[in-house]
Amino acid sequence: MHISPSHLRAALAVVSLIGMAGLFLADLQSQPVKTTATGASELSENKKALLEGKATNAFVSKNTLFFTLTDHTGSIKIVKFNPEKEDLKATGTIGFVRVIGRAQKYENEQEIIAQEVEKIE
Repeated sequence: MHISPSHLRAALAVVSLIGMAGLFLADLQSQPVKTTATGASELSENKKALLEGKATNAFVSKNTLFFTLTDHTGSIKIVKFNPEKEDLKATGTIGFVRVIGRAQKYENEQEIIAQEVEKIE
């Protein structure tokens, strides 16, 4: 079977467009949704979220950082596995933080598994 160069170019163009559309959709899926503590408690499992609020009750146990993020709507538990020094500094003093992470239920309670924790002024 012989495929002409023009048919091959057309097929490659279609495959490229499909690939680019897939990358675009994957990028949209990976963008966090800006939400509040109360809004985060209603997110679907594994939905990426961005929250800002006051970090309180921070402690480390077994290389995991736990703290409560509180804003004007309520509070939610934040969990950061393998925290780095910057994560600990951001929550070490009472202050405001920006968290990007994914929603998850643990023991029937919604929490955010943090990917990034950043101190904000």
